[in-house]
Amino acid sequence: MPVSSAPGSARDLTWTVVLPANGTFPVDLVGPTFWFGAPEKTESLSSRRCASLARWVAYGVTGSPTFGLLLPAELKSRIVREQSGTDEGAEDHRAADWCRSGGIRRRLFPHLGSGTFITLRVLAAVALLILAPPVHAETQLAAYLGVSTTAASDVTLVGQTFRGVQWETRSLQAPPYYGLRAAYFFERSGWGLAVDFFHDKAYATSRSLAPALNRLSFSHGLNHLTLDLDWRTRTGPLQPYLALGAGTLIPHVEAQSDTASVDEYQWFRGISLKAAAGFQWRFAGPAGLFVEYRLTFAHLHASTPGGNLSTSLWTNHLAAGALLAL
Repeated sequence: MPVSSAPGSARDLTWTVVLPANGTFPVDLVGPTFWFGAPEKTESLSSRRCASLARWVAYGVTGSPTFGLLLPAELKSRIVREQSGTDEGAEDHRAADWCRSGGIRRRLFPHLGSGTFITLRVLAAVALLILAPPVHAETQLAAYLGVSTTAASDVTLVGQTFRGVQWETRSLQAPPYYGLRAAYFFERSGWGLAVDFFHDKAYATSRSLAPALNRLSFSHGLNHLTLDLDWRTRTGPLQPYLALGAGTLIPHVEAQSDTASVDEYQWFRGISLKAAAGFQWRFAGPAGLFVEYRLTFAHLHASTPGGNLSTSLWTNHLAAGALLAL
């Protein structure tokens, strides 16, 4: 049938509509707007585009009023009524008049020219896409390898303090640095929870604790077990993320004095704190790779032949591995 009364429009047309695939946007999600056909009035097109832009800015792709505070009250109230199905005709026309008069630019950016404002609108739309969290709930399992460096620390042993003890991590020597991680991300949210276990190591340099100890190391693991709060976003195939975690330490203590030695796991012997940042790359369906930097603080207590030992270790980590989304 004709699409309008304009000359030359009386023709049959076939429309092919390709909706977003799963994993991009649910069809019922507030956010991306689709426009078909040609309007009969230019003013109607402008007002509808303005309303669509306002909905995008107010609700983003997650359905939450992320940028709602930037909108004038009359347009914000119209959007809320529209979302709840109680839009009124008078308010609709008022919002359309506000849009046609250049209300967004004049109210929010009175000193910008129209060309600059259009550029800002494009940049804002790109920023919203970059900051959009994935919309589906997801469970992830991951395994990784890494390297680490630990700063010098003071070690207290039976009331005696050894200043500036140097540590080696030997991450690439057997047993290597490794980790296992299980995470769950909530639906339509960038937030998630994760349990992370990673096997770091620490070797005190030779004779640094003499004469109390001839040797001290955690070669079979200065192991961390943490519960993490994660936040991730999406930029095309990449998913940057941040994480904060807290948990406990499970060291394997290897210590030797002139008269005795210890070689054992000691459970829950301190506090582990972690901050991390990285990105995931999903390249084959549910499979992906990730790279992560993390900074950890370990306040460690251990039993040695020389007595009870304590120290606080700051460590930089770089980890990379594979993940599987379920």
